[in-house]
Amino acid sequence: MNSPEMAGGDRATEQVRRAVLRHLREHGDSIWREIARGVLDGSMTLREVANSTAYRQQMLAATQALLEHRNEVGEVAFEEEGRQAETIIDELRKQIRRNER
Repeated sequence: MNSPEMAGGDRATEQVRRAVLRHLREHGDSIWREIARGVLDGSMTLREVANSTAYRQQMLAATQALLEHRNEVGEVAFEEEGRQAETIIDELRKQIRRNER
């Protein structure tokens, strides 16, 4: 997954993306498995997936599920989940920097 779009991101974010994609490849429904396999093996990029008419319904369903989750837990809890995720990514960044020394 060494696409140009990944080059602009940092290594911790890339690690999280890869972990999510590996999870989807193993545990997602058939379309998510197909998407994850394609991105992980380099036959498609995340940008291509996002722009694909073939995967549009899957992406819209995922967006809808995220919005429903936000509505269920409330804006404050949803924002806290985002902060927790950012904390995890920050910790990964620190680990990467320590390992590079």
